[in-house]
Amino acid sequence: MTGHIGNGGDYNTTVPAENGSGNDTVADVIGNKNDLSFSDWMAHPSVIGHLKAGYNHVHNPARVYPRTDDNTPLAFLTVTGAAGALTYGSWVEVSGFDGKSVMADVHFVFIGSISANDDYTLQLGTGAAGAQSFWGECAFTRDTNQQRTGYAPIQGAPIPAGTKLWARVASTGGSSRTVDIKVYTHEYPGVTG
Repeated sequence: MTGHIGNGGDYNTTVPAENGSGNDTVADVIGNKNDLSFSDWMAHPSVIGHLKAGYNHVHNPARVYPRTDDNTPLAFLTVTGAAGALTYGSWVEVSGFDGKSVMADVHFVFIGSISANDDYTLQLGTGAAGAQSFWGECAFTRDTNQQRTGYAPIQGAPIPAGTKLWARVASTGGSSRTVDIKVYTHEYPGVTG
C-alpha cells in the first residue's frame, strides 16, 4: 500500500488538492491545508494551523484597548459597579476593539485608578449591545497599602474580528464604585472570522 508511512512507501506519492478532504496521505492530514491560525474555525482543520496559532499566541505584538482604529491610544475606560453589594453594573464598551481586522486574544486587564478600598470582580463580555455574553473574569483588591494592582490575568476563547468587547464590575461593598481599566490583547494575522 503505497502512500503511507511505515510500509516502505513514499507518503507523498499522491497529494490531494489543497484543503481536500480525502485524507489519503500524511500531507493531507498534517499539512496541505489553508494553514491559518485556528484553521479549524475556517472549516479547514490542520495541525500546522494550530502550530501557527501557538506561534502567533506567543510572538505577535501586544495592543492595548481602548484605542482608536488608527492605533491612537485612548484614556482608561471607567467601569462602574452597581449600588448593591456583589452586583454588576452596566456593560461598558471597550472602544476600538471591534474595529480591528483580525481575530484577537485577551490575557490581561490593566487596573488603573480604583475608587475605594474593596474586593472587585471584573467581567469581560462579547456581542452586540443588550445581548452580551460572558467571556471571562478576573478579581483584584484595593486596600490601604495598595491602590493599584497592575495587571490582572484573564482568559477566554479567541475573539473573532468585528466582535464588540464589553466590561462590567462588581464589588463586595457595592456603592457604585469605579475602576479604570485597559485591556491587553494581541492579534492573530490571517484570521478574519
